[in-house]
Amino acid sequence: MFWVLLTTLLSLTTALQWTDSLTNNTVITVCSASDIQLPWNFTLSPDERIEDIKWIYRAEDGSEGLIAIFAAGHFKPMPAFTGRVQWTGQGGIVVSQAAIAESGNYTVMVSTDDATHPLVTFSKTIYVHVADPPTAQSGEFHVLQEPDAVIDNTTGQWKVELTCGVLTSPGHPAVHVVWTTPDGHTVESSSEHNGTFRLLLPNPPSGGNYTCTLPPLSPATRCLPPLSPLLEGATVIVDQVKASFTLLEARQQEMEKNVSAENARLQTELDALKTRLDAASTRVSFHARLQSGLSNFRGRLQPFNIITNEGDAINGTTGIFTTPRDGTYFFVASSTTLSADKYVYMHLMAEGRSVAFTRARRYSNYGAAATCHATIHLTVGERVWVESGASDTYYGSDSTSFTGFLLGADDW
Repeated sequence: MFWVLLTTLLSLTTALQWTDSLTNNTVITVCSASDIQLPWNFTLSPDERIEDIKWIYRAEDGSEGLIAIFAAGHFKPMPAFTGRVQWTGQGGIVVSQAAIAESGNYTVMVSTDDATHPLVTFSKTIYVHVADPPTAQSGEFHVLQEPDAVIDNTTGQWKVELTCGVLTSPGHPAVHVVWTTPDGHTVESSSEHNGTFRLLLPNPPSGGNYTCTLPPLSPATRCLPPLSPLLEGATVIVDQVKASFTLLEARQQEMEKNVSAENARLQTELDALKTRLDAASTRVSFHARLQSGLSNFRGRLQPFNIITNEGDAINGTTGIFTTPRDGTYFFVASSTTLSADKYVYMHLMAEGRSVAFTRARRYSNYGAAATCHATIHLTVGERVWVESGASDTYYGSDSTSFTGFLLGADDW
């Protein structure tokens, strides 16, 4: 048993040994369009020989693919990598023209055999991050102090705004500029939009030099050419007096805008009050007397002589009152019969329904008087009239009247 364990231990120590400096799961960063160098090297035991070598990648989106294979002494790239991958010996390869989409895990799998182990596979994996440098509209940053102050949506205060841009591409991973203030502190941008970075200065604003630069440790920044103007950043000098004046001007404009808005609101309220006042001052009242006596009459009493007609709502010819405004109205109708054995049989009618009724009859030599009244709510267009409900009636012209007026409009 001892000799079996010793033999096994010796065989393992004499198997494939990695000799490169890339430890398993190492992360390396390369720039787009440059080479991905994977110098996987190893040594074999005297009796060990290579069966095959496979190079595989797994992209960040989860897709997998075979890069190349070495078997029977021949190195064969896969079609997607033809012309882009070179074998550097042993397990090493170089992939040229790296693309951002090719970020992911790269694995080499070496299968060997010897007299002791018919087939053993050894593997090693590293993560390759492909970075892409940012680009600017004019090849460099331009920074300035905006002429107008802006509202800080977080605090609701007016702030002096600095802008730095314009990046046509933020690179990969995307970069955001950092700002160096006159006192040497580094702060992040307040916001970014379409490649322009904004910095809102705290109140009161400090004068001096403000510089926007790319973060030097960002992989995207490191992919810029050594002499790229973007590495230099850009500086603007803030005049403290001018900055303070900008804030005062913005606050004054805001105050004027608020005053104008308040004036407009008050004018609207005043116009509404005037409208209501005009409506309230529009009186509705009428008084009418029957034009001639009616004997043995049944139906709507008409015509009337108009004595008062404020609001022009009563029609003397038809005897019909037509409501000009929504509201509550009071009506009264009165009459006296002077004809022997005749009745006053009177209804106040609103839209065809009786809302008040009275009757009286003359006996002997005594006249009979009757009055009916009602307080009702009406809407525009509804009609009110006086109607005789029986035929054996008499209505004197001098003593029969119809009166009404508006108690209160709905829009008062």
